[in-house]
Amino acid sequence: MGIQINGQTDIISATDGSLTIQGASGNLTGDLTGNVTGNINSTGVSTFATVNITQSNPTNLNVTGVTTVAAGSTAAPSISPTGDSNTGIFFPSADTIAFGEGGAEALRIDSSGRVGINSTIPAAKLDITGGSSQQLQITGTEADIWLKSTGPGTTWRIMGSTNNNTHKFRIYDQTNSLDRFGIDSSGRVTMPYQPIFQTTGTSYTQTNAATIIIPATVVFITAFTHSSGVFTVPVSGKYLFGFWGLSYAHGTEVNDIRAHKNGAIAGQLVQFNGTSTNHEECSGTIILEMSASDTFSWLYNRGSGSGAAYSTQWNMWGYLLG
Repeated sequence: MGIQINGQTDIISATDGSLTIQGASGNLTGDLTGNVTGNINSTGVSTFATVNITQSNPTNLNVTGVTTVAAGSTAAPSISPTGDSNTGIFFPSADTIAFGEGGAEALRIDSSGRVGINSTIPAAKLDITGGSSQQLQITGTEADIWLKSTGPGTTWRIMGSTNNNTHKFRIYDQTNSLDRFGIDSSGRVTMPYQPIFQTTGTSYTQTNAATIIIPATVVFITAFTHSSGVFTVPVSGKYLFGFWGLSYAHGTEVNDIRAHKNGAIAGQLVQFNGTSTNHEECSGTIILEMSASDTFSWLYNRGSGSGAAYSTQWNMWGYLLG
């Protein structure tokens, strides 16, 4: 049989310094010294202001096991510091932790592990929502942001600077150790892997109905692939293609230069005929919407009449506009 005490002013003293209370409930005020075992169950807001639990260090409350607190709210977090009751940690829903400051929610970790800063419904692993002031600042000697894929792929670095300070900002392919995009201290933009090509040097007589112009020399080529005058684009976008050459036609021949996309005529750029045998300059440009793996070539077309067309020099180029 236990001891039943009615009233709030009753005192129990244990002469040996040890007191065991089983199945106790209600309010306990005053000083409690010694060792406390068992469960302390608290409903609502608990204030340890008039209860001192003394063990090895009388200034600390040491809890071994699980402590359960109320869910709390934005205005009254369940865990808060003395004298600042509207700042602390609370639990707005199952499997969710939130932090409040001054009665307003500042940060939340939802049940999917997404972190929201000033966002009660985070849409990503990190969702920062705010006003017109800066939302994210990274300070350091390099201030890099690394984007790593857990599967096969490229690791990217967004770099605030480089050791030689040539670029103030750049996107770096860490996997392949290559610069992909940079902005220097004067605001100039560099894209080292920008798809581009230039060819030159070809001379032949055109007697067939239509022939792809095959360059003698590829001066430089980046990202494009090339075979027998046919260039394959690496990525989708708008491309500018151009040419310059010296050509003429004999007899009554009428000839032209045409842009060729995926084996079909995409546009006629220039036409010349056989009124003289003098070389004439011909040039042209065209902008085409291309998809990745589309092909492009210049077509030298022999039209109606008799005779032949001649060329002594061709320069051709193409590059991605965006």
